[in-house]
Amino acid sequence: MCQALAMGVLGPGIRVFGDGPDGGREASFDSQLRYPTPTDPWDGYGVLQVKYKTTIVGTGADTAWLRSRIKAELDAWANSDNRRVKDGRSPRYLIVATNVALSSVPGRGGKDRIDELIGSYADVLGLKGWRVWDATQLATYLDGNEDVRRAFAGLITPGDVLSSLHDRLTAPLQANVHVTMPAARIRPGQPGQEPAFQAAYDDAGGASRLGEATTEVDQDGPGWVQHFDGGASGESAVLCALPGEPAVAVAGSVWHALCAIGRGTVGGGIVGVGFPAVDPTGQRPYIGSEHPMGAKSRTS
Repeated sequence: MCQALAMGVLGPGIRVFGDGPDGGREASFDSQLRYPTPTDPWDGYGVLQVKYKTTIVGTGADTAWLRSRIKAELDAWANSDNRRVKDGRSPRYLIVATNVALSSVPGRGGKDRIDELIGSYADVLGLKGWRVWDATQLATYLDGNEDVRRAFAGLITPGDVLSSLHDRLTAPLQANVHVTMPAARIRPGQPGQEPAFQAAYDDAGGASRLGEATTEVDQDGPGWVQHFDGGASGESAVLCALPGEPAVAVAGSVWHALCAIGRGTVGGGIVGVGFPAVDPTGQRPYIGSEHPMGAKSRTS
């Protein structure tokens, strides 16, 4: 849907990418656009990234989730050893589209916090311009693009980025649309890691300990990460793995503490601290919040 909207907003000259490893891009462009304004257009290489949150809770946790995802992408571009840098190009312009709604409170709202984060990497990456298309912005673009709105009407669910738009469009008919979307599956962010993630999930206690997946596996810093709701245990959890390494199950609080180290600085969080490593004795298949200091970390 975001790729289709980008065609309408940015122009027909953009290049879109399908499923699979994409170097941090859902679409790219490399020419003068009519965006953001015809009198001050972007002119150069840029990318569109999409960050979709499976469960929207309507609190600051949504913004924190989006911020961590964007920071991981920025860290990846800032790392000269990363494949997307060695084999590709760093963007001069960046658009992040998301179904998270960002508040506009001056200085403290989600919009300003995300803008400040991206701005802190501008000199390091050579960024000339950036925009965040949050849920409100996407709904506005859909208001003015009937073809895209109709083409993706089947994805409308309560709480989705389109819900307010759907209610407004269908109110005269009192129509209700209910679509059940498939739950996030335990699957890797790149081919070939299915056994590692499934083994770690099972060894840590499966659904009784980790619960159900709340996100698909996505790249976070140097490795791959998937978040879980914690199920009956009541404690959220994370499966994480570096490329070629066994996956590790950790408590959500432990993972967030690692990500918070050096927050806001280049090379902070798990990029500098490293990913948790598997206990070689096999006696600790799950790193819980009661013994985080016993965990070791490993970087790529």
